[in-house]
Amino acid sequence: MAKKKIDDPIAYLNNFFTSDENMKNLFNALVRELIESMEEQSNKAPVTYGINFTVKNGEASVNQIGAPRPSGGTELQEEREPLVDVIGDEKRITVIAEVPGVDKSEIKLRYEPSILEIYAKGRDINRNYFKRVNLPYHMATGTIRANYTNGVLEVTMKKGNKKVNADSITIE
Repeated sequence: MAKKKIDDPIAYLNNFFTSDENMKNLFNALVRELIESMEEQSNKAPVTYGINFTVKNGEASVNQIGAPRPSGGTELQEEREPLVDVIGDEKRITVIAEVPGVDKSEIKLRYEPSILEIYAKGRDINRNYFKRVNLPYHMATGTIRANYTNGVLEVTMKKGNKKVNADSITIE
């Protein structure tokens, strides 16, 4: 994840793809890779790949969406990668994931030190989700709470003081 302090987020967004030749090249390569993958996999599972750009408190963040191959391209997988937001402060974090089309009983959550793993098995074959969410610090496993309503999974947890072992999480 690349972070850069910017003074004017609107101007930065307006010039995001036009001001930097490297960014234009990266975007063009991403589009070419996506088109090639779509042509190769036209009769197979859907492909989801791209970038998510956010600005919070004047700090820009660019994250990949999808599953990159070791070669840098995209890879078709059985699971989709859900859209995820991580919101928090120095005491608590909330992870919000969009996982529509699944039953609460089919969502499995697992916490490892500084990582939340989300797996959801959908009602149809094209609705399986998987994501490993990197957290900014260790969490206190006894404080982790999860709720699932209308396709949105919300996991709230408090900061812990020490590294803990992996643990499963029950959705309330």
